[in-house]
Amino acid sequence: MKHLTRLTLAATLGASLLPGVALADNPGNGAAKWKKDKPRSEYVIRGAQQDYRACPPGLAKKNNGCRPPGLTQEHHERKRWREGERITGDYILVRDPRRFGLDPRNTYWRSDGYVYRVDRKTGEVLALIGLAQSILGN
Repeated sequence: MKHLTRLTLAATLGASLLPGVALADNPGNGAAKWKKDKPRSEYVIRGAQQDYRACPPGLAKKNNGCRPPGLTQEHHERKRWREGERITGDYILVRDPRRFGLDPRNTYWRSDGYVYRVDRKTGEVLALIGLAQSILGN
């Protein structure tokens, strides 16, 4: 008899808990729960700011869009030297100007994708010839 009383008590207790489970608010996977937390205006402001949560602390401080140091130089603008300026940095000497239809008596350098006629002694730009790709075919 005791066994039947315990079974009835357990069944009654279990049945009394079922309506509470049925009435509970089901948030799903939490997808709609954020709407109830904060007003919409806070999300708009946060969306306008740049989010660095997934960025390591050292890169977040640099304000370069969380790009590693080797990739930040990909989007630099090409420096186009003007007449009278001296080319500093890397340049490539055009060894056979005749081959590209240029005057062989002058000196030509290629720098940042442009071909320049330069003074051999000072490195001063005498004239911008044009894009290296259209002249040299590289």
